[in-house]
Amino acid sequence: MVLGLIGAWLIAEAALRPTLEARGYVLAAIGWLGLFTTWWLAAERRVRDGIRNVLIAIGAGEALYGLIQAVGGVDQIGSYARGVGRLATGTYINRNHFAGLLNMTLALALGALYTGYVERRQRRAHGSETVAWTWLIIACCAAVGVAVFLSRSRAGSLTLVAMLFFVFVLLQAERRRHARGHAARLPSRVAALLLAATVALGLGYGINALMQRFAQMGEGARPQIYGDTLRMIGDHPWLGVGPGMYRLRFRAYQTVDLSSHFVQAHNDYLQAAAEWGIPLALLFWGFIVWRWSRAIRVFLTSRSPSRRGLALGCAAAIFTILVHSLVDFNLQLPANLLIFSIVLGLSWAVDQSANHTHGRAGHAGGAQTP
Repeated sequence: MVLGLIGAWLIAEAALRPTLEARGYVLAAIGWLGLFTTWWLAAERRVRDGIRNVLIAIGAGEALYGLIQAVGGVDQIGSYARGVGRLATGTYINRNHFAGLLNMTLALALGALYTGYVERRQRRAHGSETVAWTWLIIACCAAVGVAVFLSRSRAGSLTLVAMLFFVFVLLQAERRRHARGHAARLPSRVAALLLAATVALGLGYGINALMQRFAQMGEGARPQIYGDTLRMIGDHPWLGVGPGMYRLRFRAYQTVDLSSHFVQAHNDYLQAAAEWGIPLALLFWGFIVWRWSRAIRVFLTSRSPSRRGLALGCAAAIFTILVHSLVDFNLQLPANLLIFSIVLGLSWAVDQSANHTHGRAGHAGGAQTP
């Protein structure tokens, strides 16, 4: 009910506001639509798996295109000449948005790998078949990771490494929690193997260019932008300057590189607070952290391999945005916001499915109790 009212309000505001002021509400409505539609549709496993597989396919297609650009020297997006040389961006202009998409979909692919591995083991599939299938998926995931590195996105590359470490920690936690439980589990070393394979492949395809970008870490105006944005938030702490209005209102606070016009804060946390106000920003990020923590809980407690795998993928995908948003603005791009919202919807749907199953199991157990 509350979710429906929020959507109705966002759509009404987008329709009634002047064009410039409606921009932020349109973006928020896109996010709401992805969340609500996914949550509403994904009550059954086949729907959840189908949505996840579509997102993985989108990421794989973008990664393949990016590899063609970086390795094959195709310096364009369709018929559009980029003029940036051997750089992986897929169909994106901004390398950071490209890396943000790939990291989210790679996380979902790792969740699918988990489910497939565990279910094959439970079906007692031939050991060599399971190992071959696992290595094939790891190789495909490594190729996606290489595309992230070849985008030369510093934040995207660091987020990829952090996400793989996060998955490693979760797999280790599951192993300890179910030491005498689930016999079939995806080994935690898979995340380490994937990182090693990604770096090894990247070394052969010009990862030194990414290292050169890291050498330039001290350059840039982002710290000053963050400081100016904090001053803007201080002047409008409760309601903000208005959704989508950062690009118009920031100029009055800008103290760095006055010849440039900054339209984003390069930090989704600060931009949300600047545009929507601190209270709504806290509610928004609180909801995301809640969904993240619930996805982790489902992964660690559910008995279903499919739910555990999807929860693992969603938790890792949400983690990538929580980290990447510290220095970039993936959630200001409609495509990435939509995909992230779908991931949130999947995490909510699998959480409700797990709760429903636990509830039925508890009711059945209670009925059998004399």
